[in-house]
Amino acid sequence: MQLYNGQFIVKAPDWVYVPRWDDGGNVLPWAVELIESKRQRAEIERQQKEQLIAFLQSQGIDPNNLPID
Repeated sequence: MQLYNGQFIVKAPDWVYVPRWDDGGNVLPWAVELIESKRQRAEIERQQKEQLIAFLQSQGIDPNNLPID
């Protein structure tokens, strides 16, 4: 990795990555980082869902048979 004009530049044998910024000065993530972030959020949501199901079942409530108004 190299610093050029205040920017970190990642160099590999066959490509160079210069980060991009949005209007607020935030570095825009790589597509791989976006995918990983979405995967992590989905995993957290899955865990929260499992915890809610376990709680409802511990209270004697069938989560698959909830009344819908």
